Amino acid sequence: MERGLEVVALVLLMHGALIRFWNYACYSAAIAAGALILVGLPQPSDDAAEGYRVLWTLCGVGIGLSVMLLAGLLSRRTTRTSS
Repeated sequence: MERGLEVVALVLLMHGALIRFWNYACYSAAIAAGALILVGLPQPSDDAAEGYRVLWTLCGVGIGLSVMLLAGLLSRRTTRTSS
C-alpha cells in the first residue's frame, strides 16, 4: 500500500510540474496533494485520513477555481457595461 501511495504522490508531483504554466491553482493543488501524501507516509496513520486530507485540499482548490471563474466573468461583465 505504501508503494502505491508513493507512486500516486510522484504522479501528482509530476503533473503539478507539467501544468504549472497552464493554471497556477491546479499546480498548487497537485503539489499540495503530493506533499500531503508524502508527509503522511512515514507516520503510522489511517490511510483514510490521508485520503480525507487530499479530498479537502481538492475541495479547497475547487472553491478557489470557482471564485477565479466568477471574478473573471464579473470583470468581463464590468468591461462590457462601461464601454
